[in-house]
Amino acid sequence: MTKLRRDARAFAQRVQMGSRRLWVLVEGRAHDRPFYDRLLQSHTPSVSQGFTVRLAEQIELRGKSAGGKDFLLSLFDFFREESLLVQENKEGKRYIALALDRDFDNLAGLVIESPHLMYTRTADVEAEILVHGDVRRAISSAYSLTGDAVARVLPEEFAFASELARRWRDWITYGVVAVCCGVQHEVRYAHHSNINTSGFGALDESAAEALRSKIEGALFTNEARERLSAARAEVDDYYEQDREWLLVKGKWIASFIWFLVSQALDEIPREKVQAETVVKTCLETIDFRAAWADPYRAHLDRLLAA
Repeated sequence: MTKLRRDARAFAQRVQMGSRRLWVLVEGRAHDRPFYDRLLQSHTPSVSQGFTVRLAEQIELRGKSAGGKDFLLSLFDFFREESLLVQENKEGKRYIALALDRDFDNLAGLVIESPHLMYTRTADVEAEILVHGDVRRAISSAYSLTGDAVARVLPEEFAFASELARRWRDWITYGVVAVCCGVQHEVRYAHHSNINTSGFGALDESAAEALRSKIEGALFTNEARERLSAARAEVDDYYEQDREWLLVKGKWIASFIWFLVSQALDEIPREKVQAETVVKTCLETIDFRAAWADPYRAHLDRLLAA
């Protein structure tokens, strides 16, 4: 078989010629592809009409290929400008969709409204997996723990994502502010908090004050300072409405779980196991036909009706 060209226009031609109706491009290879594949398996129209999930990095645009949101959005811009998001052959319409991590884009006004862009409901795919899967069962499998040991680490009433959001409220707030005000270089919010002792402990007030001063010092206009106040208010709303768990990234949660395991148990199990292993294990426990996935299926319905 002749190897297909990988450039974006050739990919679009493949979509137009293909038998599958829906072609979904995803950001990352670690969890995104199996997550969206199983999500689409729960959507009857996608299954009956055919779909495929591809990595963004498998496609070249202007001689370059990459994973991640920025490249995926570049592909979206190209397909939209070239009127390639929807195509048609003798069997009907063919659609290109792109799946993105929401991160803090909704707070920063960066979400692009399009039926061809499907954002996660939580911060990212990893968070979706850990929030909607059976994380306690996943911990048991990933770290070789008994049910009793898991219960000591994460009791049933312990809301781990909300607890992390509360511990990291200042870190998350500064991250949102940095994104909204365009000063991401001042705080790498995707990384672990560097203003909490030992990462997940109490807030280091002096470190937090230094970070706050650094961010505010990078804002030179009244407009930027107004954005700062608005961003803080939006974060506060999440906490006041008990939606703070929507602000935590999956990698943060996975590391927090490992922290809790290592702190709660005398003997650290399988210490060479990476924190993200629990994400992969948890993926196998998700019920994709449950109500949490209804907004995704509704989005797919709108796309396929376009």
